[in-house]
Amino acid sequence: MDDNIQTDGTDFQDENNMRINFNAQMKEYCNKSENVVKKPWTKATVEEAIREILDANNPEKKKTSRQYGLTRNNDTMEIGETRVLIKKRRSNEDPVVVMIPVEEYFDRLLQCHRATGHGGRDKMLFELKNKFYIPRPAVEMFVSLCKMGNTKKSQQQRNIVGRPITTKDFNLRSQVDLIDFQSTPCRGYKWLMNYQDHATKFCLLRPLTTKRAAEVAMELLKIFLNFGAPHILQSDNGREFTADVIKELSGMWADCKLVHGRPRHPQSQGSVERCNQDVENMLRSWMDDNKSTDWVIGCRFVQWQKNLSKHRIIGRSPYTALFGTEPKIGLNSTNIPQAILEKVFSEEDLEKLRNDKYKGKVGENQDENQFSNVQQELCFICSGYLNETPFVSCSSCSMKIHKTCFQNVCSISDENDMEYQCDICNRQENISSQRQKAHEGQKQAAEKMIENTGKNLKSVTVGNFVLLNVPKVDRGHLEAPNLIGKILKINNDVYQIGTKSGIIKTWFSRSDFQISGAQFVEDIPEEYISVRQAVANESMFGGQGYNTCKCTVSKT
Repeated sequence: MDDNIQTDGTDFQDENNMRINFNAQMKEYCNKSENVVKKPWTKATVEEAIREILDANNPEKKKTSRQYGLTRNNDTMEIGETRVLIKKRRSNEDPVVVMIPVEEYFDRLLQCHRATGHGGRDKMLFELKNKFYIPRPAVEMFVSLCKMGNTKKSQQQRNIVGRPITTKDFNLRSQVDLIDFQSTPCRGYKWLMNYQDHATKFCLLRPLTTKRAAEVAMELLKIFLNFGAPHILQSDNGREFTADVIKELSGMWADCKLVHGRPRHPQSQGSVERCNQDVENMLRSWMDDNKSTDWVIGCRFVQWQKNLSKHRIIGRSPYTALFGTEPKIGLNSTNIPQAILEKVFSEEDLEKLRNDKYKGKVGENQDENQFSNVQQELCFICSGYLNETPFVSCSSCSMKIHKTCFQNVCSISDENDMEYQCDICNRQENISSQRQKAHEGQKQAAEKMIENTGKNLKSVTVGNFVLLNVPKVDRGHLEAPNLIGKILKINNDVYQIGTKSGIIKTWFSRSDFQISGAQFVEDIPEEYISVRQAVANESMFGGQGYNTCKCTVSKT
């Protein structure tokens, strides 16, 4: 009983606070409407209009210009003992629409709002159109101030971000996500792990039998032992899941130290989510082309195709961004005609083809002194003796290499000045160049995101009330998708938000919340809580119901 009394008191307080804010905004709107022809009706102007219309209906008196205007669009009607102003009815079938004075807007709108189940602007306008005339701006003001209406708002567009993350080099930040294939298992595998480097967008796909942290950690360990481990590992499966994976990795590889990133971060996790969609579409196409349902094998080909394709953000393929060269598919990647390739079966055939290709070129500009000064030195590329053919030195590392190896393996910087560069130095420069260009592509995309976001998101300051989007995992099915909060601090474009239950532990970017018309008057407790706790404290049902995972080990 005490809980009901407290709830009723809280509702009354919210309603009274909403009435004060609505009347203040309507007063400001009326002041701005001084030069507008259609001003909101007041009690005084309604009573005056009723007298004018009644006076105009007197046949003994001549109508004034104002009375002509009033009688053209309005009329009066007696309802009970009260005469009201209505819109002029052109026929008996037209509804009776009462002109409501601004002083009664709030009560009429509150009644209509509750009748529509706290409906939005369109529902309220539809409900009012055949009963009362209240201007559209007044309805929009009321809806923006309703607490329940604000918490029901749909989330913002996904392409809006507040602070895009850019990564400059490989293995600084990586993302891992699990794609659910439980409905289409294959040879005991029910999940597909997608691991992606944030800088180069290079992805690795691994099938899993379960989504347990131990199995995920084992597959990540295999990847890390090939490519190295990132500084930050991020997952959208929750901070606890990522922490468990890192704990398992630390147990397997004590020297590996990495931290988990913030979960459900739209600015960064969206990249791997888009990659998941591409993987699913490409895997579906592969299975259709090959008439196979074996997605465990197909995911390997999809990984290759995905890393081979140009990425829109970095402007090149992930393979090129990582390795600094275009991917090769055996001899098919060379410019050797297919007819000749069909006759090549061994290294001897390939060597013969190479010798035929360069026959007559070797030795044209030989320097006899080179052969006499070099006895047992070997070419850095082909490991052949340098005294057999002309050689030069790499301009970067000074290694001696056959001139023919330069011509075959890498490009020549400047043939006139005889500046050559060996394959390894050339490759290192290419990798640095490709990664720098990939980073510039990320920066350009980030700037474009910020520009688009600035057009769609209004700036907020400390003290503003906002609507914080609540993820589905942190609320029940009947809980509101938004939580009303107040901006407490702003630091480096991230925001600290407080609620009636306490201060949210994590900081949020601008894209995580919307500006709220609804407010609360309660003081914010100096207690740090999670979003899930804040929702549970304000919920009628106690929140989403689970504080920890309830899964048990299968007995089968």
